[in-house]
Amino acid sequence: MGAVVQYLLMRFLLIGAGVLGLVVLLFVLALIWRRTGR
Repeated sequence: MGAVVQYLLMRFLLIGAGVLGLVVLLFVLALIWRRTGR
């Protein structure tokens, strides 16, 4: 059972990191877009 919990935790961390990275990327792109004044 420990292996399954560890697998789920790793998967959750990977998905969380991916979502967080996407949000940060969108935020940075929005900041750059505003700075260019378009």
